[in-house]
Amino acid sequence: MGRGLGRVLFATVLATGLGGASAAHRPTSRVLAATGSAAPSTTAEFAVDSASLAPMTSLAPTVAPKSVSKPVVKPTTPLSHCAGVDAVPPVQKTFASCTPDQGRERITLVFVTDMHAHMHRYLPGKRSPLSVLRAYAARRRVETGGRVLFLDGGDDLEKGALFDARSEGAATLHLVDHLGLDARTLGNHDFAYGPASVMAQASTTSFPVLASNLDGPAGFGARRTITLDVGCAKVGLFGLLLPPYDELDETHDAPYLGAFTAHHDADGRYPKLAEALAKELRAQGADVVIGLNHLGMARDRPILEEAPTVDLVLSGHDHFHFGGPLRGRYGFLVDGGSFLPGQGDANGEAHVDEVTLDVDLGRHAVRLVGTKSLRLADLPDLDTDLEAEVERMQACFAPGADAPIADLAFPLRASAPAVWVPIVEAALRRRFPRADAWLFERASYGGIAKADLSEGPVSAQALADFAYVEKQKPGGPGFTALVPVTIDGAALRALCAAPTYTSWDLRVQRHCPDEIVDGQTYQLVVQRRTLYAPKRAFSTVPAGFPDAARVDVGAVEVRDLLIDHARARGAACLLLDRDLPGPCRGSS
Repeated sequence: MGRGLGRVLFATVLATGLGGASAAHRPTSRVLAATGSAAPSTTAEFAVDSASLAPMTSLAPTVAPKSVSKPVVKPTTPLSHCAGVDAVPPVQKTFASCTPDQGRERITLVFVTDMHAHMHRYLPGKRSPLSVLRAYAARRRVETGGRVLFLDGGDDLEKGALFDARSEGAATLHLVDHLGLDARTLGNHDFAYGPASVMAQASTTSFPVLASNLDGPAGFGARRTITLDVGCAKVGLFGLLLPPYDELDETHDAPYLGAFTAHHDADGRYPKLAEALAKELRAQGADVVIGLNHLGMARDRPILEEAPTVDLVLSGHDHFHFGGPLRGRYGFLVDGGSFLPGQGDANGEAHVDEVTLDVDLGRHAVRLVGTKSLRLADLPDLDTDLEAEVERMQACFAPGADAPIADLAFPLRASAPAVWVPIVEAALRRRFPRADAWLFERASYGGIAKADLSEGPVSAQALADFAYVEKQKPGGPGFTALVPVTIDGAALRALCAAPTYTSWDLRVQRHCPDEIVDGQTYQLVVQRRTLYAPKRAFSTVPAGFPDAARVDVGAVEVRDLLIDHARARGAACLLLDRDLPGPCRGSS
């Protein structure tokens, strides 16, 4: 998601709600309203009124767009550099059979989204959330008699396990393939590691991958729509995703990686497209239509207000979790939140959501029975086979990621830049010993730091959890990466004298030499987003500011700067945050 978007959206939704029309004048919906207005606890269910189901409107099929010739991008071979044999047995998916003349079917949707490579063993008891998810979904299949769909709303890659970064997503996707999903939608971060990675994701045989509004190269295997039979109910699914983010951490209407084009309505919105997809699914016999979208609520909300054929939207991307359904004019929305620490829910804990539906098979109508949300940390479930595979991925791509490499005398708070900025500067000086000046965002939200670090031993994985890495544009360095550039004395003098822009959550950390000589060249280390958007730092861009198009090379992620610096400090028996003796932690 983009910087600050979620907070603004959260306030907007709380202020306005989802309903566009008054209750007295709201058109009849196929999805009945949930009663109650207060948000429940994470394990509470929403009760629903027992009014009769509304009939489905007769719908005509739409014509699928013509295919066009595309360049060929070959998928990668996952784990080609990882020794060992995958010994995880596949999930046995057994769906309920259909009883003749059955009038109704109750189905349960198990929904996760925005896992962001949080596959490592960070849950209490050193458990991986994937191992808990796989076991929980398997249990629910048994408990419901096979009336479960396990769905993933996208953004499975980037920001989490160090083995995700070191394997360029291959290890994460390998684990997701073993999760037992019934369907997945691509998210914007799933393009982080390049076109071949995207092709591999869409080519998986473990489950169908949706990208309903995406055109890709020849051989791109993502699906426009799918239908899945659960007992007697035919469930129709589409999955929409938003345009990519650029180096400014802002969306822009351009192809992902220059090869995958995400479409929207002519006005930049999505209701017409969603309605067309829903009609296609109805024409295929779908009793219920669900949008498994990676758009965020600002883009999903109009679908509920303007697309009468869509029953339910499972919404990803925002990282906010409301703990229950939000009602629209025609249907409901459930937002899945995120696995990111501090962003998954109020306690910063990953969770899994359930939505239970009653489907009237005769009238192709659906009633929302209830929703609930469960913290993964509270679940007793564990799949030991997948847990062992998580360990194998880490041992292969990020060995020793959890081992202490340095120690902190005091905790680091992401919201307290004054504490962590000196450590970043020390790491910068170590990596760029010839640096004369530097410039980076001293942000308290959406910048370099994303999570807190406790005092005491610090591991490489903990530093990866602390520092943002978002490859934007997809396939390139992260927007927080630091880039060395050459600058002449006059330009550096102008940069050092220029007034910096400040906002409620952003300050600029600027270091300049005491003496600057005109005609002499200097090395400036600058944050990549600032390089592309100097107006984020300066009210007036100084003369001679480096041209991003010519110098965006040699970028180093802050995560890797910090890990290298911590290893060196630990090897020298020094604390990471103080020039004081600390425990000796291996060799540099």
